[in-house]
Amino acid sequence: MKSLFKQKQNVTKSKQNVSLTSRGFIMNALDKIHKKWATWMNKKMAGLPINNQLILLAGFVLGTSVYSVYLIGEAIHGRPASMARISPIRKPVFIDHPHSKAPVYPIISKEEFEKINLFKNYMDSLRKSVNGRSLYDRIISERPGLTDSIQLIENLYFSTLK
Repeated sequence: MKSLFKQKQNVTKSKQNVSLTSRGFIMNALDKIHKKWATWMNKKMAGLPINNQLILLAGFVLGTSVYSVYLIGEAIHGRPASMARISPIRKPVFIDHPHSKAPVYPIISKEEFEKINLFKNYMDSLRKSVNGRSLYDRIISERPGLTDSIQLIENLYFSTLK
């Protein structure tokens, strides 16, 4: 009996010798799955007469065709509510004029700056004292960019005051 799902008998040697790289491994795995599927389908269809097989094939083709036409119709005449909406971008106020500058707001408050300044003075006193030098070195080794960050914050604070 003829089968609708034939397996290829003339597999070339080069296809069999695909190296087991990631691509080759995946291709071999897909080939095994394909062969198992074809064998299973052949077993299921072997008992059916050829006329019933043709009716099943026609039904499958008709069903997939109807579904494809439905998808094309939905794409053309779909509901506009399901489409993505595009909203305009809002410009910040200071961009209206090309030569205007952005308003400068303080990055930190005066109270925060005073706390940072007190901490800086504390670190300076630790660095200058004999007993506090070991604590200062430990803090700096744990937080290597601390003094640079404090200096950067001071510069930013004073630049926003101008």
